[in-house]
Amino acid sequence: GLYIRGTGNGELTADNALFGAKIQRALSDRAYFFTQVQYLRDSFKAIDYFVAPTFGFGYKVVDTEKAKLSTDVALGPSWEKNPDLDVRTKMAVVFGQKASYALSKTATLTQGFAGAVVADDWADGLYPFQVGVAASLTNRTQIKFEVVDTFKNKPPTADIKKNDVSTLVSVIYKF
Repeated sequence: GLYIRGTGNGELTADNALFGAKIQRALSDRAYFFTQVQYLRDSFKAIDYFVAPTFGFGYKVVDTEKAKLSTDVALGPSWEKNPDLDVRTKMAVVFGQKASYALSKTATLTQGFAGAVVADDWADGLYPFQVGVAASLTNRTQIKFEVVDTFKNKPPTADIKKNDVSTLVSVIYKF
């Protein structure tokens, strides 16, 4: 999950929330089946909520101690609510890619890309991209510096920007 709220010069400059949950079952050492749900709220993109519970298949292209690269694709319904508009229910195609590379025993580069497109309108999509570096503080905690770019190629109105970029510094606790 991620919640971003920021101000600059006394004005709200960021207000969004992301949440994702995923359960996966291994089919082999590299292949897996999964179900997931994704939630997004972004006031600057005029998204009251976007919810997509999906089912899919993934593959670990590289899976070593030092480097990891996986990709997946899923299909399921989605609901998007925008201010002053009715809820849009569509079939969504969701895809993603994640990579990490251990720089040392305590530092890791991370990168991820995802997309959620409307099945009958491939030009209507939401695409988050992130890149970051994480360093261990203890066995269970990390500090992470990350840049997140969220792009929506068909915003609900013409006066809404298509993409937003956020810079995050976070402390992560691993359960």
